[in-house]
Amino acid sequence: MAKGNPKIPEYVYDVDVSLLSNKFAMLVPELFESKSFQNLTIAARLLYIILCVHKASDMQRACLKNALEDYNRIFDLGMSEGQILDEAMPNKRTKYTSNYFVFTTKHMEAYGLKKNYVTKLMKELKEKGFIKVAYGGKGRYGGWNTNVTVYQFSNEWKK
Repeated sequence: MAKGNPKIPEYVYDVDVSLLSNKFAMLVPELFESKSFQNLTIAARLLYIILCVHKASDMQRACLKNALEDYNRIFDLGMSEGQILDEAMPNKRTKYTSNYFVFTTKHMEAYGLKKNYVTKLMKELKEKGFIKVAYGGKGRYGGWNTNVTVYQFSNEWKK
């Protein structure tokens, strides 16, 4: 059995299991079977999967917390410190998971992705209802583009 997780046989991985993160994303068959997902370009499908996994990363959560604090301070969203923490950090006590995430240039580079191409793919994901802008960019608070854009996963693609 594997060193990191006794329930997973070692032959499942090509790498040392102790190096693997405990972060993962559960993607349901309904997503892959849907015509909406199948109509995305292959690159947009891959980016969506990357975003799902990225949402659980510690690097993303720290950036999300900072972005939500900035938007709350500047636009007086009425979010308490506790609400910001609930949205940005995992809460094991309440089992609450936020739909918010950020995907900055720093994150793109960490995954070996080019900003111009990601921007095009994010536009496709927004147009097809897989993600939406929550704060920043050309979303709800469209006049202020210098801050990080906060996105949300959306279920509009199911309609």
